[in-house]
Formats: sequence, C-alpha cells, structure tokens
Amino acid sequence: MVDNSVITVVILKLHLWANLFIIFIMFKLVTTKIAISIPEKSSVEIANFGESFA
Repeated sequence: MVDNSVITVVILKLHLWANLFIIFIMFKLVTTKIAISIPEKSSVEIANFGESFA
C-alpha cells in the first residue's frame, strides 16, 4: 500500500510539469507568429525609412 501523501506529491509534480509544458508550447506558438509577422512589417518600414532620407 502506497502512502497517500506520496501519491499527492507525485500528482502535484506532474501537474506542475504539465502546466510548464503548456506554457512552453504557447510561448513557442506566440514567438513563431511574431517571427513570421515581423519580416513583412519591418521590411516595409525600413523601405519607408530609407525613402524619407532619399
């Protein structure tokens, strides 16, 4: 018979790791979206910036 406190600790640790994993995946998705959207915007802004000096 396993002690209930041990099971509780294991469940809490698994829960914590699951939350960290979900946060990590969300972070990767967000940074990927930003990385995809930045080049389009920045290239246009750089072109406009260059024209203002020309």
